Formats: sequence, C-alpha cells, structure tokens
Amino acid sequence: MLQAFSDNAIYAKCRSFFGERLTPADYGEMMKKSSVSEVAACLKESTHYRDVLSGADEGTIHRGQLENLLRNEKFRIYERIIQYDARRDGDFYHYIYLREEIDQLINLLMYLSGGCDGEYFYRYSDYLKKHCAYDLDRVVLARSFDQLLEILAGTQYAKILEKDRPEGEDRFDLAACERNLNTYYYRSLLDTIDKEFSGETRRALHRLFLERIDAENIAGAYRLRRFFKNTPDSIRLNLLPFETPSRKLIDDIIASGTPAELEQVLRHSQLGEMMEEGDIQFIENITHRLRNHLSKRYIWYSSHPPVVMVALMTQLDLELENLINIIESIRYGLDPAEMKKLLVI
Repeated sequence: MLQAFSDNAIYAKCRSFFGERLTPADYGEMMKKSSVSEVAACLKESTHYRDVLSGADEGTIHRGQLENLLRNEKFRIYERIIQYDARRDGDFYHYIYLREEIDQLINLLMYLSGGCDGEYFYRYSDYLKKHCAYDLDRVVLARSFDQLLEILAGTQYAKILEKDRPEGEDRFDLAACERNLNTYYYRSLLDTIDKEFSGETRRALHRLFLERIDAENIAGAYRLRRFFKNTPDSIRLNLLPFETPSRKLIDDIIASGTPAELEQVLRHSQLGEMMEEGDIQFIENITHRLRNHLSKRYIWYSSHPPVVMVALMTQLDLELENLINIIESIRYGLDPAEMKKLLVI
C-alpha cells in the first residue's frame, strides 16, 4: 500500500510540473528581450522559475548567476518529486547527480585540453555540492591532468582517468576520457536499474537510457563521418560500447560516403520525422527533438513512476538548454529568427 501511495504521488507531481513547463509563447517573449536582466524579469514574473529567482535582483544579475539559479530549479523539482518515493534511498535516485558530476569533469577536461587560457568557470548547481563524490571546490582548481588525478585520488574517477594519463609532455586524449567517463555513467546506471527494479519497469528504464545512448552515438558517428572523415574503425572506437536499438542506423551512417548519402540515411530513419530545413548541419538539433518527442510520450503513456520521473527531468534539461541558448544568443546579438533555430520547442 505504501508503494502504491508513493507511485500515485509521483505521477501527480510529475504531471503537475510537466504542465508548468515553459510554453512557445514564453520563449517567444524572451526571444524579444535585449538583455539578460530582461530575460530574468520575464522568468521571475510569470513562470515556474519565479520562486528560485525571488531573491535575485534582475536589474543587476549576471548571466552566470542567472544560469546557476536556473540549474537549481531543476534540482529543486527533482528533490520535491523523489521525497515521495519509498525507494528513494536506492542508488538509482542519485543518477541525476552522477550525471552532473561527470559533466563537471568533462567540462574541466575540455578546459585543460585547451591549454588553460583564462580562468576556468563552469556553472554547476548548488545542489551538486551536497551529493558530489569528490571535492568539487578543489577539483575546479585543477590546472593540469596530473593535478586533477591527485585531487580525485581514492575515487572511481581517478581509476577511470588514470588509464589515459599522458606520458611526459604528451597531451591527454580528451575524446577517450569523455568516452570512458560516459561509459562508466551508463554502465553504472544500467547495473543499478537491474539491481533495484524488475519486470516491465526495468525493461522500460533500460529502453529509455538506451535511447539516450543511441542519440549520443548517432550524433558522434555523424560528426566524425561528415566533418572529420574518420574511418569506420576509428568511428566505432569513439562510440559508447553498448548494443542499442539503432545499431543498424549507426552502421549505415558510418558506411555513408558523401554528405548526400548521410542525409538520405537520416531522412529514412526515425530521425527523419524530426528534421527541418537546414538541420543537416546540426545533428544535435535533430536528436534533441527526438528526445523531446520520446520523453513526452513516456510522460503521457508510461505507467511506471521512475520512467515518468526520468522523462520529466529530460524535459527540464531541454528547457534549461533552451534558456541558456537564449541568454547566450542575446549576449552575441542574434536576432529572434536565428535564436529559434537553436531551440527545441
């Protein structure tokens, strides 16, 4: 009976938050703004971000401060939902923090790979500091691969990255580090799902995250084939090593010889329904639209609370990315028509 009450509460909360998400009209208003302050005021006045922005002075807020507060909203919603789940002490309900702490490391590695020009700055949620498996304040101060390994000593991440430690003055392989960290994330997550769930709930969660792996591998294979002309063997080496539903599509992308062939492969796949004019240059636009479509479908039709919750978090991730794209577009002076091409609405 306790689990049934828990399930009903999660359904209700997820669908309530889903109903509060930003609308096309909200995005349209924000795309007309000319400053970060105006975007903050718009969000504070009439959206679900009003509470997290209540203490902020929209007249003086910096874009980094605004983005950090917007990230906090996603985690605030997440913690309000999982408090109703009787299984919330399980490892599965830490997946969102695992993803965030790995993204933090990947962003720092990108910075280190670029030669450490300027001050490192990554906007992470205040919630992450409460759950992070490493000392976040120390990690963001690392200015070399060796320093990062030293700070991460004793964690699983040190073991993962140690395999890619460069010799002497050699530069580390950023792509290999990113692939290994993401492989650890998905493998840990799928193993946890197997341990903590059974039956159709377990199968549905597997399907949901394998679809996410598919999206990453499709985008990676497409970029490496079209823009970098990598060989098929090299492309496969750089993909996440999981058997997924779109394995044939990925093989067809890898085997394509020209941009025209690549476009035809995509148009004759499930992604073809998500493609719009000019999309062929931006594969992430297409895969993000598919994630948007699939996550909405799970929210509307799934009977499994953990699946509905993950789908809602996907919606919030896409919403946050839309907002960051609007903020950055205003910063660089893009007009609304160009901004709209970056959004998943």
